[in-house]
Amino acid sequence: MISDPYTAYILDRQPASLDAALVLFDERSKGPDASSPHVVQHEWLERHLCWNEKRKGLLAGFDGFLAETQRFAITVEAALIGGSFVSRKDEPKDIDFLAVYTTLPGFDPEALSEFVVAKRPGLDWRFIPSDAGVLPLLKISMFCHLLYEGRKGGEGSLLLVL
Repeated sequence: MISDPYTAYILDRQPASLDAALVLFDERSKGPDASSPHVVQHEWLERHLCWNEKRKGLLAGFDGFLAETQRFAITVEAALIGGSFVSRKDEPKDIDFLAVYTTLPGFDPEALSEFVVAKRPGLDWRFIPSDAGVLPLLKISMFCHLLYEGRKGGEGSLLLVL
């Protein structure tokens, strides 16, 4: 449940469509609300990005990955998703994302390290703990922004999924 008023305000303003999410910055708005990363909830991904079986399969793999992280005593609080999955491309090869997590009692960093380095088809990820500090969180966020925003001269956007 969202308890913070700003997050609730932003979630009330999720992009109405994929086209709206592909707008990197809305010139009519002077605030950060209209710029990438666009803040969305999981249901938005299903509604606007899963128009064929390939995309549905990628999202199912992402969901399975998130569910699997629970056995390592972590909770993924948010994910930055970018790349071809957040585009009009019919057949993206994977979902590129950064998972921001918090640890729970019983957390085992060695077990999580083994999980993180294992490859999974259809997923390309990075992990960072939410308590890593301001500098690492800003650096990785900016890296993702630069990596996924219109890379290779094409369209692109970044979604922050809560």
